[in-house]
Amino acid sequence: AEHCIETYPNAVVILDSVSRLYSRKSMDEEVSGFKRAPVAKLMSDFVSRISGLVPVMNTTLICIQQVYDNVAGYGKKVSGGNAIQFQNDTSFIVKSRQDYTEGSGENLTRVGNILEWDVENVPIGSVPTKPITAYIRFGYGCDNTREIITIGSELGLIQKSGAWYGLNGEKFQGQDAVYRYLSSDKLAYDQLWSQIRSACIDDSLLAKVRSEEHTSELQSRF
Repeated sequence: AEHCIETYPNAVVILDSVSRLYSRKSMDEEVSGFKRAPVAKLMSDFVSRISGLVPVMNTTLICIQQVYDNVAGYGKKVSGGNAIQFQNDTSFIVKSRQDYTEGSGENLTRVGNILEWDVENVPIGSVPTKPITAYIRFGYGCDNTREIITIGSELGLIQKSGAWYGLNGEKFQGQDAVYRYLSSDKLAYDQLWSQIRSACIDDSLLAKVRSEEHTSELQSRF
């Protein structure tokens, strides 16, 4: 990771995961339960060395840690020690909330997981945050199509009445039908994504949506 940061400026470096790291000394020693794993000390030295390098090289460093129950009873415990938490700008806690499914009844199929991203801390001066829901599809990753359907419905760009959805003059029964439509029509997908970006940039439009005012003006802008 340090070599990548020094060699490639403006890069995104992902360390996946901290719990899988080990020192060269650990490789040469015999397996024993009488010594503590040196990963915490390793990560402490690592983040101290690169803390001044990352902003200079305009690099985004993402470190993935696992959270464990602390058997001593003092809250959660993360792999690799606490040094990363003191050095980072933004910290997320990711939890699996429920199964991501499609279909209904006998045709109900699990296609992924619904995750909840909870922001623990953000840089000084940032706005307050709240948990974010993400749809992770097996073999694909973040399901952007499902996300823009949710956001589009919240902004009023997709009309919703019960189980019925309206988009571009078309009516769909159920969210799965809208999903299939957007997945097969790239032009409709790109148009909806552009509208969402425009609405999120315009604070006046977002203020009206959040205050539950009518969305006719929001829709007429597009």
